[in-house]
Amino acid sequence: MTGSPQALADAVRSRRASMGWTQSDVAERGGPSDTTLSKIESASPSSLAERTLRRLDTGLGWSPGTARQIYLERGSRVEGDAPASGKGPLLAEATNQQLLAELAGRLGTSR
Repeated sequence: MTGSPQALADAVRSRRASMGWTQSDVAERGGPSDTTLSKIESASPSSLAERTLRRLDTGLGWSPGTARQIYLERGSRVEGDAPASGKGPLLAEATNQQLLAELAGRLGTSR
């Protein structure tokens, strides 16, 4: 799946910092390995698997689907969505902004 690595990197770093967790702490809480987390936080991966995004939600204590929403903030398609015929689900910009605002509120930051 391709999306916005920088948006996800920023959100993951912010969440870890606000919770006082190391990358190893996130991995121990059920998140991706500290090596994978390091790559995510440096916005290195050009694509991420759904499993990795689900593990981010678990390890960071986010609601299910939060990492996916942040990663797809530009409305990119996900593997498994309907073909480019326009019938597959795309994230609406308004929904993205609402989710980001909600996340910022949970993290105690303003957007």
